[in-house]
This record gives sequence, C-alpha cells and structure tokens, in this order.
Amino acid sequence: MSKEKKRKANDEKTKEGLVYFEIWGLFFILISLILISQLGLVGRSLNTLVKMIFGDWYWLILIFLFYYGVMMIIRHEFVTFSSIKIKGFFFISAGLLIYSHFPIYEALTARLKGSNIVTETYHLYLNYLDNGIDNGTYGGGILCAFLFWTSYALLGEVATKIIAIVLLVTGIAYLFEKTVYDFIDDIYFGTIKGYKKAKKVIGSTVTKMKEASQNLKSEAQEVTQETLPETSPFSEIKVTTEHINIDKTKTNKYVKPSLKSLNYFDNKDNLEKQKEITIQKARKLNEYLKNQFGNLEINEAFIGPTITTFIIEVENSLRSKKLLNHTKDLMTLLENERLRFYERYENQLKVYLELPHDYRYLVSLSEVLEEYESNKDIPIGRNYCGKLYSINLPKMSNILVISSDINSKLLLLKTLINVIYYKFSPAEFQLVLCDSTKYDLRRYENFSHLYHQLVNDDVGMKALLIKLYTECERRLNIRTDSASEFTPILIIINDFVDFYSSQPEYLKYLNYLLSYGAKASIYLLYATTNLTDKVLTHQLLAQFSTIIAFYINNKEVSFKYLEDDVTKLLKDGDCIIYNRNDNTNIRVQVVNMTENDELF
Repeated sequence: MSKEKKRKANDEKTKEGLVYFEIWGLFFILISLILISQLGLVGRSLNTLVKMIFGDWYWLILIFLFYYGVMMIIRHEFVTFSSIKIKGFFFISAGLLIYSHFPIYEALTARLKGSNIVTETYHLYLNYLDNGIDNGTYGGGILCAFLFWTSYALLGEVATKIIAIVLLVTGIAYLFEKTVYDFIDDIYFGTIKGYKKAKKVIGSTVTKMKEASQNLKSEAQEVTQETLPETSPFSEIKVTTEHINIDKTKTNKYVKPSLKSLNYFDNKDNLEKQKEITIQKARKLNEYLKNQFGNLEINEAFIGPTITTFIIEVENSLRSKKLLNHTKDLMTLLENERLRFYERYENQLKVYLELPHDYRYLVSLSEVLEEYESNKDIPIGRNYCGKLYSINLPKMSNILVISSDINSKLLLLKTLINVIYYKFSPAEFQLVLCDSTKYDLRRYENFSHLYHQLVNDDVGMKALLIKLYTECERRLNIRTDSASEFTPILIIINDFVDFYSSQPEYLKYLNYLLSYGAKASIYLLYATTNLTDKVLTHQLLAQFSTIIAFYINNKEVSFKYLEDDVTKLLKDGDCIIYNRNDNTNIRVQVVNMTENDELF
C-alpha cells in the first residue's frame, strides 16, 4: 500500500510540474496576442512600451514570445538559450535593429552636439507620444540606440554597418544550424549551380526550337518530293513516309547514349604535383619512424583520388598502439589535421595512415563508364588505391547512406541513376525513386527506367509499396524455377526519415522488402542527412548489409552508426563503405558529377 501511495504522490507531482510549464506557456502566448492586437488600455500601453524598447522590429519579440510559449507547452520545460537556433534569432534581431537605427541617427544628427543618440532617441519617442503620432519611425528602439551608440562611438559609421550585416548573416546561418562558412559556401555554389542550370535549360530550349523548325522544313520537303506526277489519276493523293513508316523513336524507346558528350577531367598535372609532395612526406614519415621506433618503416604506399595511404607493418598490437599514440605529432609533422589511423589484420597486423591530398584527382563519369567491364555491378568511383569501385547489389542488397554533407549524398544518388541509364536498358534494370524533399530527384521524374512514377508523399508511397509487395510475392512464388531471371529493381528512398517519422501503415511493406526483397532481385537504398535515434534504431540498422558514410560533423554520431571516425573525411564525395557481410571497410571517392553529365 505504501508503495502505491508513493507512486500516486510522484504521479501527482509530475502532473503539477507539467501544468506549471503549460500555465507559463499559455501566459507567454496570451501576452504576445494582447501586445500584437493592442487589446484595451493595457494592450496599447504595453505595445507602445515594447515599440519604444525594440523599435520598428518589435513584432519579432512578440513572435519569439509566442514561439517560446508553444515550446513550453509541448516540451514541458524552459527552452534553453544555448540552442543554436535561438542564438540565430537573437543575432538576426540585433543586426536588423542596429541597421534600422541609421535613419533615426541621420534625422537626429543636428541634435547630437553635447548629447548622445540614446537620449535623443528617447526624447523623439516622447515627442511622438505627446503629439499623438502613430506612424512615426522608431528605428531599432532604445535598446538598439544603446548598441548603435556603443558601436558607433568605438568603431565609426562604416564598421557599425558591417557589424549589423555580419550579425544578420551569422544569425541566418545559425537559424539553419550551419556554420557561417558553410552557409556562405552553400549560397555561393547554389548561385553558380542555379546559373548553370538556367543556362542549360535556356540552351536546350533554343536547340529544341531549332530542331523543331528544321524538322518542319524537312517534312514539308518530303511531302513535296513524294507527291506523284500530276498525269497520274492519283495525283490528288499525296503519300509521305509518315503514312507508311511508324517512327518508333517517338514512343520514347530507350537508345543507349554515347559517352562522347560527357566531361573528362585532365588530372595529369595534379597527379604529378601530388606525387612529388607524397614522396617528400613519405621521407619525413620514414625518418620519424626510424628515430622513434627503430625498425618501423613504410611498407606500401597508394596514391588515390583524394588521399595517399601509407601502410606500416607492425609486430604486435602493443607496437601498433604505441604508434597510434603519436597521432598528434604525426599531424604536426605532415601538416594535416585530417589524418586518419586504423588497424587491420591481413596475414599480419598493419597500421593504415590516410593523408589527404593537396591536389585532388577528380573522378569523371566518362572514365568510370569506359573502364567498367561487368554487366551486373554498378561503378560509382575509385577506391584509395585508385582502382574502380563498384556496387554489387546481390552482395550489398540493403544499403544505408548517411551524411551531414547533402552534396556528397546527392553525388552518389546521381551517379547511380546516370550509370544505370548509360549501361542498362529498361528491360535490363529498373529504378524506383522516392524523394521526400520533393526537389533533389525531381529532374528524374520522366526517367525511362522507372518502374513506377516518382513518389514524394505518404499517399504515393503506400500505393507504390503495395505494388512492390505484390511483385515481390509473385517473384518469390516462381523462384523455384532456376531458369527464371528477374529484372533487378533498385528502390532509392531519399531522406527516408521523413517517410518513417509519422509511423505510417505502409512501413510493414518496407520491412517485408528489407527482409525478402533481395531474394526476388528487389534492392533498397536508404539515404538521409537527418541522423535521429527515433528512426535510426538498432533494429532498423540491423537490416542493412552495407553502410556508405560521407562526412559527419559529430564524432559521437559517427561511432554510433559506423563504429569509425568519419569526421575527418573530405567533402564532395569522399566516403567510407562498410560491408557487414565480411566486416570490411574501404575509402572511396564517388564520381564528381557535373551539369554536363546530367541527361535530364
């Protein structure tokens, strides 16, 4: 009985705590609504006071109060100001307030002799109240007047404007949970990509218009040439090739494209420069090993597309650990903080040291396709030795792609789609594309190899999975016939976390395909940049035989999903591919796709 009473008492305390947060949340929401709607004398007075403090951007504070109240009701806790999004909001507010106070400063310049901007701003607001001016300019308010005065007095007008802009840009970056460098990088490359895409669309449209014009002219000539002589009784009957021959190419029949239009990167100079640098650093490393360990030396070295791999044979694990303890010294010696060390046992214990290149080798789609020989594997790039690396779907049936770098994830997906188009006909290979972002894979919605139309919502997903479940069942029922070979189907689900988050009914079909799809030549590839425990559970991870990991910005998250450190990977397609079947991993540089390589 006493235990039950204690449990009830604890439950009541918990409920009281939840109600406490909800009351505070409702209070903040109510205050924000009263202020923004100016209800009654209290609402108008508070609205004027807030406007005087925060200026013309006072409504940002009201939005923040409303947001804060909602979060308290949902989370039942005080929202901490350590959140990067909250910091972003404050930086944006500070930047806007400072910048918007320049008109007030210019209007009050004449009064500032013997006074300051804070005092004069306050007097201006009082003047608004005395004269009943409702539409006056408040700038950034008293708060910003103080910030503006401090910055202006110390650094001057130009520096104050720069500070306002920097705060604004930093705030926007933090609001999207990015570093300032990554944010500016995304804007820069996004602008370039947008320009190239627009240029390509305009160019292709002009080309199509020219082709259409030429076709109309040629068709008119064909009709004239194939008209029978007027002396014939059938001279009024005009017959052209359109009446006799059916142009089958107009039915979107697949024609294997030529590789001549693809980009080819000339890496010769980069390879030569990198070779010289690698030799110099190898000598440094060998000298260091000799001085510190006596008989240790570099046994093998491989120059790959993005890294050089030094392999050092060691006698035992103790020797290996001693070498790994010198990681920081070696980073200083080789002037690179992205060095990766790991052990591997291949007849003998070896330590692998991966050193990023100063000059990067760009892997082109054309060279990968030209070197490709197998009729089943899908080449995606080159490994750390420079050799072609291909995905073997029967052995790597369920693939998980994780990354904090969106561009790298998309490089892999685009490479897979384009390689399939160039090397397989729709009868030889089929694709299913599911894209919750509704943007990343939209350009492939008319792809000739699609088993089903592009899916980007729950309704379409359910219909698709029922169709795939039925097809899988059909294939499994006739699988006993050894002569039957099925057309492979690869299901690519881009940002699958969005499809899983609402726990829809169709998940049972996905789980079925994860378990039995490979037996019917139906393979799955899950890709995401949203690394959340709620979806990426241990049960789901166990379903994947292969994990492809690009750069992840959190070491703890990296070890959680891969048991390896991928925070030191480079961006733009540098990845580690972990195969659970044979418990091996390999570093690979994915094809560096360009706009000219895209067929769509």
